[in-house]
Amino acid sequence: MTTPEALLPKFEEVVTKDWLDSVIENGAWDPVHGSPLDRWIDDLRDGSLGAKFEMPSHLAANDDAEVLDDPEFRATMVHWLAHRFRYVLSELETTDVTQLGRRMSVDPEWKTAIDRHEATVGVYWGDLPLDSGAFWHDENKPVDVYMEASVSHDDIDWIGTIRARLDYLTGDEEREIRLKEDVKVLVTRLEVDAQPYEEMSGLTVSTGKAWYRPENTSSPSP
Repeated sequence: MTTPEALLPKFEEVVTKDWLDSVIENGAWDPVHGSPLDRWIDDLRDGSLGAKFEMPSHLAANDDAEVLDDPEFRATMVHWLAHRFRYVLSELETTDVTQLGRRMSVDPEWKTAIDRHEATVGVYWGDLPLDSGAFWHDENKPVDVYMEASVSHDDIDWIGTIRARLDYLTGDEEREIRLKEDVKVLVTRLEVDAQPYEEMSGLTVSTGKAWYRPENTSSPSP
């Protein structure tokens, strides 16, 4: 096995100025489905992030909106992100082929599309075994699908994956692995409404495009 440090992007490639600016501007680790930044600020203020990380003393009495543009606050944030980055890398396994899982809600038409080998399976996957609590069920899409697939290392969006896991409130729970758009994955297990879909095992299908829910209520299914 090759070590993660040899294959994964460097800290400077993941935590860029543009990305950090977007986190601060949007007030969330991800503009659509990330956890709120104010929770991290609260944890920084009360010491929950550890003794190494403290709110700069001159900002102790300031509200959140006033601290965001302060250079010392940003330096503290980058310091914590570097610590979190090392932890995330230690949790990632990098091999030529990775086994991942995904749960999702789909329309009945998806079953017809998968029969024709035309269905897409999405970019938001997770390490096995999946945490059932991380699954978001869409009540407007009544069919529940569970999949496992073999994915090439080169087809994983490693920067997107690491950024998702830097979100400390959901990163450890969901253990998200984000795939690139429009890449092929080999489905090795497929269940539709908890029933095995054995005739489709071994199916190669596309991830399609990234999909975001319209409301920033919780994270997408892994």
